[in-house]
Amino acid sequence: MFKKIYIPVVISALVALIAGVWVSDEAFALDPSSRRRPRKGAHTVGQVTSISKDQFTLQKPNEDESSFLVDEHTIFRGLDDSELEFEDLSTGQWVRVTAVRNEGGGMLARLVVILPEDFNPSEHEGVSGRISDVDTRVETFTLQTRNSDDVIVTVNEETRYSGGVENLKDLQDGMLAWAGVKKLDDGNLLALAVRARYPIVKLTGRISEVDTSAGTFTLLTRRGDKDVTIIVTNETGFRSREGSIETLADLEPDM
Repeated sequence: MFKKIYIPVVISALVALIAGVWVSDEAFALDPSSRRRPRKGAHTVGQVTSISKDQFTLQKPNEDESSFLVDEHTIFRGLDDSELEFEDLSTGQWVRVTAVRNEGGGMLARLVVILPEDFNPSEHEGVSGRISDVDTRVETFTLQTRNSDDVIVTVNEETRYSGGVENLKDLQDGMLAWAGVKKLDDGNLLALAVRARYPIVKLTGRISEVDTSAGTFTLLTRRGDKDVTIIVTNETGFRSREGSIETLADLEPDM
């Protein structure tokens, strides 16, 4: 039988449930034997309505149904990271599924997280966007969503942070953020969990300068109208076709 998960565990795991961008590869990281890893998996939250030998069906909050195949690589677990099996799945449970489309066109489950017995999707939702304002006086931050809507999110002493930020003061304008929020009776959104980072930018161009003493190099972008200085740290990885570029010192102008 599935054991009830206590609220602190639920809060700490909400980011992984809601911020799909960060967990899309989680199932494949747990399954290193898989050689063909899709870049992203689709994420679905729903209530189990039926189970057969090698698949199960969910009814999503919008009442649509989705079916998922399972195989020997499908991972089942609880929010407390406990290892579960397909046999632990039962009708009526709420689950979150990370899945990919297989060669036959069906959805193949790669990670199935069994949610708490008292999970109520109407009380929790995820919001994401770019931070446009942080107000530490009233303990709120504002997210500008993809639809250009401004969503104000309130935090308190129980809000959990991750992704390189530890508190409200660490949030900065321009960061991308995902929040697991609970709707309060007054209509405000209270963040149970927040994950934020600066957006990842991909640049391609020709190196114009290398400064090993400062730990930087300058890139003239493809358009040829912008120099970008890039900082290198101990965590920076290098790749080249011949494997000859391993450190900043290996870079040269005109590469």
